[in-house]
Amino acid sequence: MNTVTDIADLDADPLDEGVESARARLRVLGRASGVGLVLLDVLETLALKTAEVARDEVAIDKAGGLTAVAAARDLSLAYAKVSRSIRQSVLLEEKLETIQRDRASGLEDARRVRALKRAEAEAAKAVADEAAEFQRVHGPRLAREAAVSETMQQISFSREREDAEAMEALDREVAELLEEGAGYEAYGERPVSETVARLCKTLDLDPDWEEFAQEDWARDEARDGVAGSPYVSTERGGSGACVLAVRGLQGAGLAGVARETGPP
Repeated sequence: MNTVTDIADLDADPLDEGVESARARLRVLGRASGVGLVLLDVLETLALKTAEVARDEVAIDKAGGLTAVAAARDLSLAYAKVSRSIRQSVLLEEKLETIQRDRASGLEDARRVRALKRAEAEAAKAVADEAAEFQRVHGPRLAREAAVSETMQQISFSREREDAEAMEALDREVAELLEEGAGYEAYGERPVSETVARLCKTLDLDPDWEEFAQEDWARDEARDGVAGSPYVSTERGGSGACVLAVRGLQGAGLAGVARETGPP
């Protein structure tokens, strides 16, 4: 099961096939035992009557006496076989009932486990869906905010790399400007280069746009022709400070490009 589990798999293959099979076998055994009991009653009645006849016959009367004795013996053997068969059926029924109870208990456990797994899968899917929706709605804004912070940190490091305290103070100033507003509200909704340029102007910094030309946000601005972007030519509405060419675009706007974005 992955982050988005295929919940339909949890409903495949019924769990109670084994239990139903055991029930069917028990029904067959029950019928067999019932028939055996009927036969047992019949044999018992016949055996008692035959025994009475055998006792009343004269021992020397070979024809009648031996016939009655033989009949009684045959009935006794049949009675023994039927009663033995019934005992075996009862024992087997008891064994099958135990198996059925165990399987039924296991079935309930399996159903509880399945229900738990389904609930976990649905919860995981809900979390994944929520995360995907959050990323869809807020992802671009958060990415631009992170790009602004990272870019300003690089500029701070380039300027104050020999002075850790000065670099830390500059980073704090950037954070305060972004947090307190002062015209930077919703800066994540605006182009990264625009916010970076404004911060640099406020803090008297000189950004080296060439340093960030390979960043994803810089390539995106070049591709989208973001107004005022240093990576877009003046003919296309940018500042033209570090123009990036984008494959597939044609026209005078790409004259004098400094580099190309995307694979060759």
